[in-house]
Amino acid sequence: MTTDSVKIRPKPEGLDRPYVGSIIKTMSKVNVAIYRWTGGLLGSKWRVGAAFPWGVPVLLLTSIGRKSGQPRIAPLLFIEDGDNVIIVGSQGGLPKDPLWYKNLQANPECEVQIMRRKMKMKARRTTPTSLVTRPGPTGSFRSSFSSPSPESRTVIIILPGLGFQASIGAMLRSLGLVIFAVLIAPGVVRAGNSEDVVAGADVALTGGAVVANVRTGGAMWFNPAGVARLDSRSVDLTGAILSYSVASAPGSLSIESGEQSEGSYSAIQAIPRALTFVAAPRPELRWGVGFFFSRSFERFVQDQVATAEGADEPSEFYATADESKSVYHLSGTLAWKKSEKFLLGGGVDIVIATRKLTEIVTGAYAMGAGGTFNTAFNQSVAGGGLQMKLGVQWAPIKQLRIGWMAATPSYLVYLNNETTATRSLSPPGAPPQFQGTQVDDLGGGWTGVEAGLTRLGAAFLGKWGWVEADMVLSFPLNSPALGFDWKTTANARVGGVFRLTERLKLGAGFFTDLSPERAPSEFSETQIDFYGFTVGIDFANRPETPKRHGNGFYVAFAVALRYAHGSGKIAGLRFASTFPNPASVPAQINIVRATVNDLGINLALKASF
Repeated sequence: MTTDSVKIRPKPEGLDRPYVGSIIKTMSKVNVAIYRWTGGLLGSKWRVGAAFPWGVPVLLLTSIGRKSGQPRIAPLLFIEDGDNVIIVGSQGGLPKDPLWYKNLQANPECEVQIMRRKMKMKARRTTPTSLVTRPGPTGSFRSSFSSPSPESRTVIIILPGLGFQASIGAMLRSLGLVIFAVLIAPGVVRAGNSEDVVAGADVALTGGAVVANVRTGGAMWFNPAGVARLDSRSVDLTGAILSYSVASAPGSLSIESGEQSEGSYSAIQAIPRALTFVAAPRPELRWGVGFFFSRSFERFVQDQVATAEGADEPSEFYATADESKSVYHLSGTLAWKKSEKFLLGGGVDIVIATRKLTEIVTGAYAMGAGGTFNTAFNQSVAGGGLQMKLGVQWAPIKQLRIGWMAATPSYLVYLNNETTATRSLSPPGAPPQFQGTQVDDLGGGWTGVEAGLTRLGAAFLGKWGWVEADMVLSFPLNSPALGFDWKTTANARVGGVFRLTERLKLGAGFFTDLSPERAPSEFSETQIDFYGFTVGIDFANRPETPKRHGNGFYVAFAVALRYAHGSGKIAGLRFASTFPNPASVPAQINIVRATVNDLGINLALKASF
């Protein structure tokens, strides 16, 4: 291919007008703010013009202002080419160089953010001709890139980044942050262990102490018998508007020579949790349907460790983590109200679960004779299956209610597993070594994704409100396909809702959330026990919900604060001081202490009619 095949489109009309630069500057600031806030979930694709609908990837480039000396951030289209990232200094076709390009001319040191991955890089200029003549994706990229700028203004910058160079010195100068992402891997530090959903105002206010006295559509999750207590059509929507977690595990990465990482992680999420609908076709019969989002995590961890400061070329090891797991339930429930004293209910859930795991551990040695290594593991698992539930509520006296429910494990009847594992070693004075495996399998069978459990609770009721104490017992679950090996756990829930006025209620609760994990033995596995509390208020437009076929419309709104503190263990990595002989990945499991603080705000809306 030659430069003659590169098509240069004419510049769009109006591009030189004075206000165009201001529009681009404003849009860039908005793009940067959204990109950084969401970690690239929004703002990481350019979908305008020819890029619609699939989009072109966007990165954030941080350069140092050539005059101010302050960091300047710009969103730019890019392409990855092996170890390099390529960006174009065309400024959308404007007849002048962009400021970020001038900053890089003065100081080529910069930082690039792609989604949540951040990399320290060094820029260098190349020519369109050299790109066109290069093999691989850069050549095809340049041949299809039609810049409305004059060719002299179409400046290409190549940023050497994630690849391992033959020279240890070159690698240490260009090595950036790499990904160690665990999407629902068993045991990344996370806020919470149980699969309980915040479903309904009573659950949000008490922390889940509801099995004997649940009064919302959340009964489909906590005790199907409670659905029979709803005397009118009812819709409940519950969501977490904020869930923020901060974890600390000093030394999760360490070196035999004594250095260790800070081990600080954080995560934020905001998602709907549950939507339910209940109807009463007959005085003694109720049915309901619900959608529950029982577990979804989006975690980003970033960690690194290096030999003592002051070394000309320190040994460096890097790890970052981005964790996610999603389990969806579509529930159907039927409940029978034999009398005011005895309620019975059961249900079947269709379960959809996804598990993704991307793990990379990388390092470069300056001590001894040098050497580098890189291991990567990528797994994507998805499946569908069923769960069954049964529950009862009994009121031996008017002021006392006893509730019990049981749920089978969520078993996936099919499982799609796509796995790739690679390992590359560059021992000092020896040729590089590479190993790789790949699995793509779609099969059936029973694979547990959620443990079976039973709940038992008792509630005391009065005109002032109610209080309840529950015990939740989760059974063992061993699923080699998903990496689960959970033990029996017993947790407590204690809470109550207190009537302040006819329409205003106060709720509070205490809960435990003990880890079902056994002692961590693989990298990133954890064993964290949580203890926490909830407190919130509930406000309604009328004192009570309407009776079946009654008149009126009832709306209640609840907001609750949830806090949990967890402590336990995490399996980290300890690296050798020099590259091992014979060559192998120089890391051993190292168990360290970990703490997690989790703060959340939950909202619940209930409508009965």
